[in-house]
Amino acid sequence: MARKKEYTEYAQPFLADIVKWKEVGLTDADIHKKLRIGKTLACKWKNKHKDFREAFKKGETELVIDLKHTLYHRAKGYYVENVETYIEEYEGKVKKKVHKKRRFIWSDKCMEMALCHLEPGKWSTKQEYKEGQDKQVIIVDDLEWAPN
Repeated sequence: MARKKEYTEYAQPFLADIVKWKEVGLTDADIHKKLRIGKTLACKWKNKHKDFREAFKKGETELVIDLKHTLYHRAKGYYVENVETYIEEYEGKVKKKVHKKRRFIWSDKCMEMALCHLEPGKWSTKQEYKEGQDKQVIIVDDLEWAPN
């Protein structure tokens, strides 16, 4: 007969790893496989052990914060600077040339998502018109900068 899997042996030593695994986007099922436990046992442990449940929540929270930061960063736009260095030899002299390229990058879709999230009553990707509605809804897809 198989021995029962113990929480202290199979989960407790990996609580910090669970947080990291959730931060990089692993699903609960992936984590259960890494811990070599089933979904039912994981649910029992989540209900019984607060630290196990909190490890999953904390990892998800960190992932959401990181994704939000990335979304807003790409929506606002940012500069990327590429530096290329060339070394040339001309008439017996070594010359070093540095060529810099700077470009501005933004994402229309990220901008759209951020606006719809921050002001859902004003911005929308769907047409929301109701009879007698007083407030004006701006359809993001109708704006010139929005992709079709």
